[in-house]
Amino acid sequence: MFFFFFLYVCVNGEFDYTEYGESAEYSNYLNQATAIRQEVFTTRNYDRYLVPIFGQIPSNYTMSQTERLNVHFMLYYCKLFNLDAESQIFSAEVELKTTWRDPRLVWNPSRFGGVAVIYISPDLLWIPDAQIGNAKVLDPVNGNTMPVAQLHSNGMVFMTTVFYVETSCQINANKFPFDKQNCTLSILSLGLDQKYISLGVEVDRGPKTLGGNGEWVIVDAIPMRYESVSLSANLEVTGFFILINRVPNFYVYVIALPCFILTMLSIVGMFWSPNIKKEQLTKLSIGLTSLVSMTVLLDMLARAIPKTQVFPLLAQVSLGQFGTNLAPNGSFCPSW
Repeated sequence: MFFFFFLYVCVNGEFDYTEYGESAEYSNYLNQATAIRQEVFTTRNYDRYLVPIFGQIPSNYTMSQTERLNVHFMLYYCKLFNLDAESQIFSAEVELKTTWRDPRLVWNPSRFGGVAVIYISPDLLWIPDAQIGNAKVLDPVNGNTMPVAQLHSNGMVFMTTVFYVETSCQINANKFPFDKQNCTLSILSLGLDQKYISLGVEVDRGPKTLGGNGEWVIVDAIPMRYESVSLSANLEVTGFFILINRVPNFYVYVIALPCFILTMLSIVGMFWSPNIKKEQLTKLSIGLTSLVSMTVLLDMLARAIPKTQVFPLLAQVSLGQFGTNLAPNGSFCPSW
């Protein structure tokens, strides 16, 4: 009996998973998915090292009857880790959903029991080289799991990739700590010119798409596109503008507000009280205490503000308050 069952499996290429407790429809799907993989990757001799583009497309690709290879990116998730003003580096975790069509992967679902979608390892497929081009660090985040690609009967491939990325970001800190920054995630194909490949981008508008940290919050992500023309190639650059706002609560409540309160107390205690000789020592102690406290807060401010060529707004306000306790020549000036 086992011999006849083994012979049936070898001849028909199917295995009856219902004998192991699986449903008949699931058993049929597994067998049909195996047959599709055999048809597409073995019978047709699919070559993942061959790029599915039309190599004879003219320079004016709009006049060609054959369309360019279209690769579409969706920003599904972006979690900001840090935005360093000194090194001008934006670091985040980015999840991109990539979609493209490979005509070599098409099959007729009616020949395979109506199965129109299978899930396979991306190692079997050709994958577009388009990626985040302005990245200093670009590391896939897979852990111990293998990525999965969704393959449709019309040749469409859907694949999700998670990256840890560090990109350059020009930071303007002149309104610190109320500054707003605009960082760019540029996506481009390094190996294919614009006439061969078309890049598209969009942003998933779900409630958990964008996330910040304790100091920064991502308020929006906007798709962008432009062309980069050089002597050697004409590249189509797409990507996303990441709009970021700083959360100023720490700097307002820990630095700016105490500086304001100390300044008011020193003015009231030293200049608005009657000039009584026996209270001059008390005024002096108030002034010195205010000066020492302000020095400590300014030291905190010096360590907190970005080390850039512009002078931040918070530093101007704090130094202005500090200057109220100083004479025009910079020396301490009590009221007696």
